[in-house]
Amino acid sequence: HHGTVAQAIMFIFQSLRVGCVPYLKTVVPHVTETLRICSSTLRESLLKQLATLSLIVREHLRPYIAEVFDVAEEYWNSPHLATIFLLIANIAVAVPEDIKKFVPRLIRRLLGALDDSQVADWARGSGSDANPDTVVEQARKLTLVLANLSTLRNVLVDYLHILVPSLLKLADSLASISTNGGAGLSRSTLSDLEVLVFKTISNLLETLEIPTNLVVNSYFTEKAPKTSLGSERGLPSRVVHPVIRILRDKPPSDVAVAVAMIES
Repeated sequence: HHGTVAQAIMFIFQSLRVGCVPYLKTVVPHVTETLRICSSTLRESLLKQLATLSLIVREHLRPYIAEVFDVAEEYWNSPHLATIFLLIANIAVAVPEDIKKFVPRLIRRLLGALDDSQVADWARGSGSDANPDTVVEQARKLTLVLANLSTLRNVLVDYLHILVPSLLKLADSLASISTNGGAGLSRSTLSDLEVLVFKTISNLLETLEIPTNLVVNSYFTEKAPKTSLGSERGLPSRVVHPVIRILRDKPPSDVAVAVAMIES
C-alpha cells in the first residue's frame, strides 16, 4: 500500500493548494522515491499529480527540481514520456529562471530523439529497427518530441543553434525515406512526420533573431555555431537554402509536405 498512500497524499496536497508548502520537504522526496519502485500505472498517476502540484506551489518547488529532473531522465525512454514533458513544461511555467540550469540535460535527451542516423536506419531496416513495431513506436516518440519542442521553445531559446540544424538533418533523412520508400511506415505517417518537422522549425525560429546564414552554415559544415540563433520574427529565412536543396534533390510527393517546407 506504499504507493497508494503516496497517491493519497498527493491528492490531499492538491486540495490544500499553497497550504501544503510546509510539508513539501517531507513528501516530495518520498514521492520521487515511490516513483522508482511502484507499478507503471501508479507511476503515471503520480507524475501527473506532481506536474499539477508544480503549478500550485511554484517557487516553493525550487529545492526539488534536481530530484524531479533525475526522475524525468530515468523514465525518458518509457511509456511515461508524454507526462514527463507535461511535468517539465509545468516546472518551466512555475519557476522559469530556475529551470535554465537543467536545460542542457534536456537538450541531450532531445538531440538523441532527433538523431537522423536512427531515422536512416529505418530505411535500411538494420538492427532492432528491422521490427516494424519498433519503427512505429520510434515514430510515435519522435512525433511526441517534435510537438513538445514547440511547447518548450521559450525554455530552449538559448539552444536553438543546436536544435535547428538537427531538425534540418532529420528532415533530410525523412525526405530520403519518402523518396526511396520502405521503413515500415505508411506514406501518411511519413508525410505527417515531415510536415511536423518543418512546422517545428518554423515555430522555433519565428520567436527569435537569427544571425545571417547561421543555421545554414552549421547545417552544411556540421559545426555548431558559437552564438545563439537570431532573426526577425516571422522570417526564419536562414533555413531557406537547406529546404531548397531538399526540394530540389528529394521533391515530396505529398502536397502538404511541400506546403510546410515552403511556409517554413
